Amino acid sequence: MIDPRPLPGPGGAGLILRTAQPGDAAELAEFNASVHADDSIPGDAIAEWTLELFEIPPPGFRAEDDIVVVEDTASGQLVSSLCLIPQTWSYAGVPTSVGQPELVGTHPDYRRRGLVRAQFEVIHARSAQLRQQWQIIGGIPWYYRQFGYSYALDLPPSPVWRWGKARPEPPAGFSLRPAVEADIPFLARLDEAAAARPWLCCLRGVGGMTYEVTRRPGALPTGRILVLEQSPPGAPDGAAEPIGCVVHSSRVRQGRVNLWIVELVAGRSWLEPTAAVLAHVATWGADHPDGPATGITLLMPDGHPARRCVSTHLERPISSPFGLYVRVPDLPEFLRTVAPTLDARVEASPAIGVCGNLTIDLFTERLEVRFDAGRLVGVERVPPTDDEVPSDLQMPHEAFLHLLLGNRSLPEVADGYADCAVGSDRGGLLGEVLFPRMPLTAWTVG
Repeated sequence: MIDPRPLPGPGGAGLILRTAQPGDAAELAEFNASVHADDSIPGDAIAEWTLELFEIPPPGFRAEDDIVVVEDTASGQLVSSLCLIPQTWSYAGVPTSVGQPELVGTHPDYRRRGLVRAQFEVIHARSAQLRQQWQIIGGIPWYYRQFGYSYALDLPPSPVWRWGKARPEPPAGFSLRPAVEADIPFLARLDEAAAARPWLCCLRGVGGMTYEVTRRPGALPTGRILVLEQSPPGAPDGAAEPIGCVVHSSRVRQGRVNLWIVELVAGRSWLEPTAAVLAHVATWGADHPDGPATGITLLMPDGHPARRCVSTHLERPISSPFGLYVRVPDLPEFLRTVAPTLDARVEASPAIGVCGNLTIDLFTERLEVRFDAGRLVGVERVPPTDDEVPSDLQMPHEAFLHLLLGNRSLPEVADGYADCAVGSDRGGLLGEVLFPRMPLTAWTVG
């Protein structure tokens, strides 16, 4: 919680910045609905999401600390707001602490006064207090660059599965039902197993799954969480065994249902379960009041087992016009945190046993990454140098974020940035070994 304080400068005259109070919930819900709703996003869903943040918040979130507002003292009205949602993301199996700014909005009469910038300064300080190692936010082109963010994670192109005139028949023995609180330990186990893949993904655990299962049904980001069950042949009613989980969007948009998550317990064939999931979601979408849906967007990463089981009735992947903005305020700390993943990549590569330094020149700062016997033993930030001896790798800070987060490979970064250079064989090899392409999952908390 921060005490109310006046905003500086002429743009802040008569305005105070503070964190939210319980009594702000109803007004803030109405405010967010008014500034964020459009033809594709209903205001009531945004209002429900806002109320949820006060009443049944995500793990680690507290409205009095994590929602920032600007109040006009003359009218007593809230005129700008944003929040910071804490998360944990898996970096190829290593947990990292993340903050997600959300519901960033200002009343039209108060825009271009620096209100959002002042609020970002508050949540960045809050993020540092929570030791969050990076921040992500999805949003409109360019805007969040003003506050230290870079577009560094592309939402991957996703194919659409169309079932045509006839609804698909599910294979016998499979059924899906809404998840309930008793399913949470099972869902958390599936989530943990999925996060062990060499991907970049949001890790929920028991707390996060409890939040997802008990969310307000009408809140904007809420997905339908289902348990996939299988009944052995000839088994009596009630003998179904849970074998997986599914998460898809709770609304139909542009005739499509978004399918985010399909996970199974280990040791199962994916063919028939995937067919059962598609048949169920197709029926649900075709009968939905927003619909009828005619397709399912497969938002799992390329290479996901369910994606590999769908080879027919596919339209070409749809590229998203948006991506995720990223801010990593302390690159050395981030690299030290994900060292177990980096060490494993080195061990499985031609650089096994490497010793010495890898120098990465980002123009505004220079990183020295130290290895001993194939293990990362230190990362330091050092001043840029004017020496004529080239660094092992040289590129702008934004380009390095693409590389670090697996959004682009080293050759792709080098092709995309004229001021990216590989200065040594060591840099070329380690740049590719440490930072390969890494699939991204699309189901985030916000």
